[in-house]
Amino acid sequence: MPSDSSMGQEIRLFYEAVCQYYPEENSVEQGVSVIPTGVAFLTTAKDWWQARCADGDATVGKSPLW
Repeated sequence: MPSDSSMGQEIRLFYEAVCQYYPEENSVEQGVSVIPTGVAFLTTAKDWWQARCADGDATVGKSPLW
């Protein structure tokens, strides 16, 4: 994903948060703090998907990744 896209930025933030937490797993609080970054990425991905469906994108549902 391009780093200048919303989805690209969100997945990188999530990845950074996960990498900071694992493998040491220092605290439950730090682990729980990873969750909002994952939710933000999934929300961005859902919005992107819904926008593609609304645009009538003919490729929706044909990619093996989705």
